[in-house]
Amino acid sequence: RAPRPPNAFIIYRRRMRLQLREQQPLRFKESELSKEIGKLWNEESDEVKEFYHTLAEHAKQKHMRKYKGYKFNPRKKPK
Repeated sequence: RAPRPPNAFIIYRRRMRLQLREQQPLRFKESELSKEIGKLWNEESDEVKEFYHTLAEHAKQKHMRKYKGYKFNPRKKPK
């Protein structure tokens, strides 16, 4: 099963997670880290967000070449 290509926020989160873990390795739990990174993302400038959207578009194009015919099908939870 092919993974989904990362969106702009996912790429940003990966980078910021590494930076925050290096700076303060014991300070954040994973859930707290996600909240903190979400706040940082919302405060970022349009230029920074555009940079990450460009990276996401490149990742999407690479994904399309690697997984030809890929179509996202979310898993349905049993009732």
